[in-house]
Amino acid sequence: MNDAIWNNLTAHISQAIESLPASLARRQQMHEELLAHLCALYDEELERLRDEQSAVDRAKQRFGAPDHLRSELAAAVPWLERLGLLICGKGNIMWRWLWIVGLLAIFVGVGFVLPAVHQLRDPAPITPSNRFGLSVLYPFGIVLTLLGLGLFGYSMVRGFRTRNG
Repeated sequence: MNDAIWNNLTAHISQAIESLPASLARRQQMHEELLAHLCALYDEELERLRDEQSAVDRAKQRFGAPDHLRSELAAAVPWLERLGLLICGKGNIMWRWLWIVGLLAIFVGVGFVLPAVHQLRDPAPITPSNRFGLSVLYPFGIVLTLLGLGLFGYSMVRGFRTRNG
């Protein structure tokens, strides 16, 4: 097998593996295993066809398109590893800031809502000093919590699109 054929087969595997949401070690292991399988297919086709370029083309055809391989390989990555790379991996970090701000808004909003709910459930009558908490802080807390949930959800969708798209 000459260098051009080796590079052609390696490039085919690299296209399938390059954007996988997996650790570097897992991608390297997948690359080695897939390249071994593709080389075995190439050897079979070369023995059958006796033409190197036809054997390369036929082996790649039998092996599958990089996009199809990528989707199958991505499904093989454990969700915990995928989530860890999503949060801690390299890439566009803007969505991570939205994620952090969303969580912070949820916690602060709930911090406003829970005392107001406690006042509503308390059997004692509501005094004028408690009215501010119910009329201003309770709605503010609900809005802040919903905003935080929206930011958190948007950031997660954005993060998954960044990784998978």
